[in-house]
Amino acid sequence: MRLFQLREICNYQNYMDAFMLECSKEDIKHDKYAKQTYKKIKKQIRICKKIEKLGNKFMGEKKMNKEEFKEFLIVFIILFGTLGISWAVTCGIVKLITLCFGWNFSWLIATGIWFACWLLKCVFGGRK
Repeated sequence: MRLFQLREICNYQNYMDAFMLECSKEDIKHDKYAKQTYKKIKKQIRICKKIEKLGNKFMGEKKMNKEEFKEFLIVFIILFGTLGISWAVTCGIVKLITLCFGWNFSWLIATGIWFACWLLKCVFGGRK
């Protein structure tokens, strides 16, 4: 997605301006719905600014320096390292279960079980 498309999508500042024309600061203080709407728009503006900043970094407007590349590489290694360890532990447990019951072990099935557990954790795992 091009940067100008991100800017079009993230044009929440215009929504905020229109909202502020309709509601005064007193309305926002006293009206629960207006307060919630104001907070949602502010949150979207913050998110869109982050997206735009990332877009600037990865769309070529600003090249990564050595420190940013090192940080990216460290995060990448940690992420895939933890996923690899989680996969190995889950497959090991599945292998032990299949040995206990005398079933045939399959790496494909074990990986599928790991992936299903990972998806369930992503969907139903609470945020801290």
